[in-house]
Amino acid sequence: MKPRTIDKQLYKLAALLVVVGAVEWTLNFSDSHLGLHLILAGHLIGITAIFIYMKYVNDLERNNQTAKEKSTKFHNR
Repeated sequence: MKPRTIDKQLYKLAALLVVVGAVEWTLNFSDSHLGLHLILAGHLIGITAIFIYMKYVNDLERNNQTAKEKSTKFHNR
C-alpha cells in the first residue's frame, strides 16, 4: 500500500465519522451521547492522518536534502 493511500483513507473515515456523529447527535437517537463520541473519534482519526502526512512530507524533504548534499559534494570534486 502506498503511504499516501493510508492517510487519504483516514481522512475519509474521519469525515464520515464526524458527519454520522453530527446527524446522530442532531436527531438524538440515544441518550448515551453516541453522536458526540463519533464526532470525537472522527477528529482524533483526522489528527492522526495529519501526523502521518506530516511524517511523509518530512521524510521526502530529508531525502531531497541528502540527495542535494550528495550532488553538491560530487560537483565540488
